[in-house]
Amino acid sequence: MRILRLILIILATVLLLALILVFAAQTPPVRRYVLRKAAAALRSRGIDFHAASLRYNLFTLRATLTGVVVRSAEAPGLPPLATIPRIDLRARWPDLLSGKLGRESVTLARPTIEFIREPGGRDNLPHISSTSGSGSSSGYFVDHLAVRGARLRVVD
Repeated sequence: MRILRLILIILATVLLLALILVFAAQTPPVRRYVLRKAAAALRSRGIDFHAASLRYNLFTLRATLTGVVVRSAEAPGLPPLATIPRIDLRARWPDLLSGKLGRESVTLARPTIEFIREPGGRDNLPHISSTSGSGSSSGYFVDHLAVRGARLRVVD
């Protein structure tokens, strides 16, 4: 009986610590840290990424980015490729647990996409570089993509 009681206390303690960790991971300082790390990872691949805010829920696997700006790191003087007021993301546990980078659904609200190519050939399209030596690309998939109220402008 003592062993069963000890096991139950240990399990309850582990569960409580896991819940505290999940709640702590959703605090504003941690969300800002995650956003900075994501921006740095994209920057290392040639994409200059900025978002005003990131909100996510680790229980429902939903996230919202607001004030998103995407531009080429190689052409900072050109206008951004994309300005997106809001992006809603939804992921799946099986994908995350298997290590796949994917989203069940992505919704872009009122994005403005502006592709610009200057007479010399320089453009504002990020030229994504691979960080791995093998040149293989990471798998990224989206089952459902919704774009609402988009504007597209091409200047060539």
